[in-house]
Amino acid sequence: MKDELIVLKERVRMGNEKLIASWPLIWEIQNEAERDRELARWDKANVLLDALCMELMYRLDYRDCLYIENGKKTKSCVRQDGFCCFVCPSKRRWWDEEKKEEDYDF
Repeated sequence: MKDELIVLKERVRMGNEKLIASWPLIWEIQNEAERDRELARWDKANVLLDALCMELMYRLDYRDCLYIENGKKTKSCVRQDGFCCFVCPSKRRWWDEEKKEEDYDF
């Protein structure tokens, strides 16, 4: 079961990264019909990613940040471009805490 957890966490992490990377690219598409097709594909991918996240939470009982390894956070939830993971199994709102910390950086 532990191997399955590791594999699924990685799949959800990579899915988040792909969705984040593709979002601004979709909005650069000039052709409206093509952009609409890509947005529909993006929405489908987001629904699938949400289902995988639910599997992490309810079947594998994982409810923490995807970037917690050996009890330590390995990556910030809030990226430099302002995006956060689209899905997260964490009960703790890491992204909210990190965003507030970022607001106070001088």
